[in-house]
Amino acid sequence: MHVIHHSSEEFNLACALRQSITNNLGIGILFLVPAALLGVPPKMISVLGPLHLFGQFWYHTRHIGKLGWLEYILVTPSQHRVHHAITKNISIRI
Repeated sequence: MHVIHHSSEEFNLACALRQSITNNLGIGILFLVPAALLGVPPKMISVLGPLHLFGQFWYHTRHIGKLGWLEYILVTPSQHRVHHAITKNISIRI
């Protein structure tokens, strides 16, 4: 249901909040449950949700241009704009 996230015609911070319940459950299953099973303290796990949301705001801004060498090691806003381009067929992993 990643399509809900892409339903906005504009690339802006509101896209960060447009997440389906299945996407949020997927994050929990893929990251939070294994973290708990590996012994990560509950307080640390409770911080991951807000950190993830902050990351979503970072990815969905039009006000940050290319970031040089960081483009090779981080998902940057410029890369994520390509992922959101209406005319592109880019993987959901970007």
